[in-house]
Amino acid sequence: MSDFTIVRQSLIEWFPTSESDNVLIVGEPEGFMASLFDDRAASVQSVNDVSMLSSCADKNDKYDLILMYDLYSFCITSNTLVCDMIRSLKSLLTQDGVLFLAMENKLGLKYFAGCQEEQNGDYFTGIEDYVGLSDIRPLSKRELTDTLETISDISYKFYYPYPDYKYPTMIFSDDCLPTAGELNRNLRNIDRDRYILFDECKVYDSLIKAGLFPEFSNSYLIKITSSDCSSASDNLAHTKYLGELIYTKYSTDRCLDFAIRTDRIKDDDGSELIVKHALYKEGRKHLQHMVNMYKALSQRYGDKMTITGSHIDDERLYNDFAKGVPLTDTFIKLIKNEDAKALKAEIKRFIDIISYGANEPFTVTDEFINVFGKYDNIDSFDFSSATVNDVDMIFDNIIVDDDGTWQLIDYEWTFDFPIPLQFIVYRALYFFYQRYQVEAILPWSDILDMINVNDDCEQLLFAMESKLNDYITLGITPLEKAVIDSDNAVIPFKDLRDRFDYFDIGKQFEKDAMRLNIENNAYIVANKHISGQLEAKRQELNSYKKTADK
Repeated sequence: MSDFTIVRQSLIEWFPTSESDNVLIVGEPEGFMASLFDDRAASVQSVNDVSMLSSCADKNDKYDLILMYDLYSFCITSNTLVCDMIRSLKSLLTQDGVLFLAMENKLGLKYFAGCQEEQNGDYFTGIEDYVGLSDIRPLSKRELTDTLETISDISYKFYYPYPDYKYPTMIFSDDCLPTAGELNRNLRNIDRDRYILFDECKVYDSLIKAGLFPEFSNSYLIKITSSDCSSASDNLAHTKYLGELIYTKYSTDRCLDFAIRTDRIKDDDGSELIVKHALYKEGRKHLQHMVNMYKALSQRYGDKMTITGSHIDDERLYNDFAKGVPLTDTFIKLIKNEDAKALKAEIKRFIDIISYGANEPFTVTDEFINVFGKYDNIDSFDFSSATVNDVDMIFDNIIVDDDGTWQLIDYEWTFDFPIPLQFIVYRALYFFYQRYQVEAILPWSDILDMINVNDDCEQLLFAMESKLNDYITLGITPLEKAVIDSDNAVIPFKDLRDRFDYFDIGKQFEKDAMRLNIENNAYIVANKHISGQLEAKRQELNSYKKTADK
């Protein structure tokens, strides 16, 4: 998967280094992490076995940054206890050095949902506590915390890479945890088959509501420093940040012109700031475009809606942090209350506000065709437009403060040419309906009637969205599409359910009649939670069938 090197590097790319730093990468033999620091550090060394690591210790080498990429694999291969490995790595740090540990969580939600376990490629062995396997094995968050507490003179901080540490797109922390509906990109079986036993997004929402996301995060990235480290904040002393990173999101499934990273930074006084970085030099114009559009949107909306301020400094874009709650939350409450009338009224209010200033008839321009495509029938629709248009006014991008003022926090996809207002409205509502269970409360057909979109118009608007995606990606293959196009199987539980064999397996289980099926060396147990090593269950199934036949 070398085409996705930038995605894999996202695990640590956000961490600032200086040209005087010495970096050590442990347990990553492919070299993509080491290559990240070729132009960002004084030296980069890769170590892939315990003898090489011992050599570093014997030479008394010290490092400003150490990344242990796959902690458990390295410990298992070298037969080293996790706590001993952490102590060894810590001894190689400079006084202000930082150690990062990357590893899977044995209780990661994806392993419950039907993904194979990382270390042995089996199903459910981790959530069954690796019964019968080595004492050196992946740990849960509680077990990791207990292990870290046995190591003296360290400070540590948990980060939560999503979907996992191998191909992360977002990294959360205890200071910035995910919100409901946010964890919706879970189809990431890059190198092996998987089952889909339930809707991970919905289960994540339940865990988030219960405050349990950290315990079920698929992966962990743990930052460790010496407790007497002179750099008390999240970053090294030479960093240009004024506080610690509490969240980052990578937009890597785009062409070079638009690929960015968005950080959420927390200062020592508790104030927060949003910082955007271009991942390639080609993207610096995109950052400047955002600043220009901030000014244009502010002029368009006036006091109808606040546009969060932005400015560029040292090739970074800084956004003011907007306090309040996402507009999405307002709609979710109305859905839960099954209040269709209030929901419809709030949607109408949304349309009224974002429509402000869109008083001119829509006209096709060359700029429009370049981004959204050319359509012979577009003039047959009664579209209106403004001269400056943000097409990404989804509900998550609007924050409502305590006074009820709407604040637009992200205006990355704003264009200074006419775009049909109906497209902007349709797009926001479409994505909301795709993400949440709205249909039962307010049918989609009612929404289309409200915004005067018939079948032909909807086909046009949908085609515009497709062209917009093509414009943004421009030949880049998103990771999800690569998974879909790969030979790895994705098998939904509902597809298996129709093929189950039903049988009674004898008196000892007569109260727990099970439905079992073997397909591609996998098994499902429906009513009784009996699971274990896959091969063992295949053998048990044969004996169950013999008992049932008697």
